[in-house]
Amino acid sequence: MNTITLDKAIEIGVQAGVKEAIDRIKLDEAEKWNYKKDKRLRNTDLLLRNYNSLMEHYKRAVYTTEKAEDINVNDLLDESRDEIYIEAIYKTRARTQIMIEHIDSVFGYYEYKARKDNDINAIRRYNVIKLLYFEKKKYLEVSQELNCSTKTVNRDRKLAIEELSTLFFGIDGIKL
Repeated sequence: MNTITLDKAIEIGVQAGVKEAIDRIKLDEAEKWNYKKDKRLRNTDLLLRNYNSLMEHYKRAVYTTEKAEDINVNDLLDESRDEIYIEAIYKTRARTQIMIEHIDSVFGYYEYKARKDNDINAIRRYNVIKLLYFEKKKYLEVSQELNCSTKTVNRDRKLAIEELSTLFFGIDGIKL
């Protein structure tokens, strides 16, 4: 009878351990998803916040001697290091150009969809992002221009960031 009781105790202990392990795995997966989602939303916000600076970098990056009219590049650095720096600037500019074009395309689609659906809330969310991030207006200015409260501006900004995150990052922005 002791062996049955011991076997039963072992079985109960194993079941409890397995249940605890499954619960912990589910909790870890939920935490990873929340972290990934938060990072995605943060990255979308950073891209939008820095859009104008990124555009200036793209327009003004000097990576060829033809562009450096007033700079004698060869005098500044030895040739081997010079080529490395020029290549790095070129690659950074190219990546920035791709991201700028992606942001422009996504944001253009975001506006198109809102207007096509004639969704006044989506149009307002589009305008909130445009005014806050691209035109660098303050919340109060945006609320006055759109005739809504600053709370509505903030709520629309958060919702638009979520919507744009999926458009920016595709499947990585969706929990399957």
